Amino acid sequence: MKNGWPLRNLPNLFGEQELLTLTPGTKRGGQRSISPRHRRRQRTAKNELSLFQSTNLTGDDTQKILSELDQEDKKRYQLMRDYAQKLNLVVEIADDHELFGHFYIQHPLLQEHALEAREYSLAIASTIDQNNGIVIIPTGLGKTYIALLLIPNCFQRNPHGKILFLAPTKPLCSQHLLTMRTALPTINSCLLTGYVAKKNRLPLWQNNSIIIATPQTITAELKKNSDVGRYTDIAMIIIDELHHQTGRYDYVDLVEYYQAKNQAIQFLGFTASTDTKIDSIEKWRQQLKAPKNCVQARSFDSPDVLPYVHYRNVIPRYLDRKLTPLQKEFKNTLAQHLTNIVKQMAQMLTINISDLFYANEQQLVVGVRVAKFNELRTLFEKGLNRPDKKDKAYQLISLYASVMCYRSAINSLNNGLAEFTHYLQRQYDSLDKNNKKFQQQFCNHSQIKAMVKKLYQHRLWKEEIPACIDHRDWQKDENHQSWQIALQDEKLPLIVDIINKSPSAQVLIFTNYRDTLRKVQYYLEQHLTNRHLGILTGTSAKLHDPGMKQKEQISTLDLFRQQKLDILISTSVGEEGLDFPAVDLVIFYEPIPDIRRYIQRLGRTARHHDGTVQILIYRNTEEEKLFNMARSREKIIKEIIKHLQH
Repeated sequence: MKNGWPLRNLPNLFGEQELLTLTPGTKRGGQRSISPRHRRRQRTAKNELSLFQSTNLTGDDTQKILSELDQEDKKRYQLMRDYAQKLNLVVEIADDHELFGHFYIQHPLLQEHALEAREYSLAIASTIDQNNGIVIIPTGLGKTYIALLLIPNCFQRNPHGKILFLAPTKPLCSQHLLTMRTALPTINSCLLTGYVAKKNRLPLWQNNSIIIATPQTITAELKKNSDVGRYTDIAMIIIDELHHQTGRYDYVDLVEYYQAKNQAIQFLGFTASTDTKIDSIEKWRQQLKAPKNCVQARSFDSPDVLPYVHYRNVIPRYLDRKLTPLQKEFKNTLAQHLTNIVKQMAQMLTINISDLFYANEQQLVVGVRVAKFNELRTLFEKGLNRPDKKDKAYQLISLYASVMCYRSAINSLNNGLAEFTHYLQRQYDSLDKNNKKFQQQFCNHSQIKAMVKKLYQHRLWKEEIPACIDHRDWQKDENHQSWQIALQDEKLPLIVDIINKSPSAQVLIFTNYRDTLRKVQYYLEQHLTNRHLGILTGTSAKLHDPGMKQKEQISTLDLFRQQKLDILISTSVGEEGLDFPAVDLVIFYEPIPDIRRYIQRLGRTARHHDGTVQILIYRNTEEEKLFNMARSREKIIKEIIKHLQH
């Protein structure tokens, strides 16, 4: 390929994206109508050839190509040229007859023919250039790409300045490093995470112009008064997944520190997961000191985005839950205890807290609205600073911890007896280390001990019996097969059925809990022996499941990207930012109420071609409520994006 750069070698610059459910031209329950121009774009993406066959078009060449484009593409070309000129970039036209309507970005620092020009990205970048800014666009539309449009101008203004690129997870940092090195081959870039030896951090900082780091690593270095992260070195700070800019997360302190030390630093925040409250976005804007017009937002319905998106079909799959007799018995007991704790908390407070919980038909508490409940904890902690409220605050914090303990127990039980068994094992394993009052009360409760006994008798409890439990007369019931009980879950055969109906699809399965991941892994290994399967989890200090180290995570992600794995089962570590270009099908083992995580999960498919998401939901349970809550919050966010665009 003469002077060409294959797009398939450039990771995560444009995760070409999807339409969520309905867009103009979409009929409910069906595919949206696709214009001939969009069909041409889809066909082009699939052939994975370089867009550009020659590099030096003459003015006559350009005019000849322009004359053959339709009016809409001509108008887009002129707009993009104007935007690019403000950024000291050049927009050129592909001269291949098959690829009319495609444009690309040219700059001495950028890998030749690496970046496709897109109207919305150039519009956003030209508005923000030389200002602090916030970019809110759906997952896969190219947040990193917009940063790449701004980086050349930053180095032109500050040739000796550094760019600090912050991301919340190590796998995401590794992905960004690969992107920077590929798109900006002449700029030295490096990785600074907790896995980089401390003695190597300063030389890396000194010898590189783009530093991709986790905020925790930079915070740790600043606390040591190290020159790593020195504010006088930095020209630009890019904050990926800006929605973490809240509470006690390290982003908050770093932004405050650098704003106070060096106001010349340009701050850029990127997120696909905005808040359902517009006040939160305004708070981000104030923290980054961004002008109002530099809060740039787009949705899949935005006119300048529509030509570039792919269709994503979101399908809720409802099942009737059939709890085993043991699950029913345990859940009723746990719900009664949780309800009693909530009542005790309510008696100590002067506010109504009923809207913080989910109740079943028997009016027993079976779930917690975690985000709202955490706000209550913040109030309790403030009480610790007041002598007249201190004792009561300690009691309420202890009750809060008990509520969360029982909530986690119920959630694990909902997923299965194996998950519940592992949860109890972890509680007993950490009992001596933690010495926490709520945990002591939970583990020493006679009814919790009775559950351990029944799990042992059913051959589900495979570890040593905790020392605090008298088990001298316990005997296992030889009639019970533990693996049969553990796998009594209607979702497991449904997952197999879904995958079998898409034999050539690359599949990503999300689970909320690592124990559930192990169960799904075991079941699929038994029933899909002809498919290559992998797992992705975070690191962990848990005794029975240490999780995966960073090298293992990166290796697994590479195998999946290279399509050497057909199926990847992931916990939340696979939600944020990671680009899986070939994913055809995403399965949610269970719904999640957190709108940010919901959006992130949806965005793992339909990045380069149409995709499907199937969400497994037990009918008439808390899961159905959680799913409906996520969809209603999704509608709120769409309205917020519309507001920000006007």
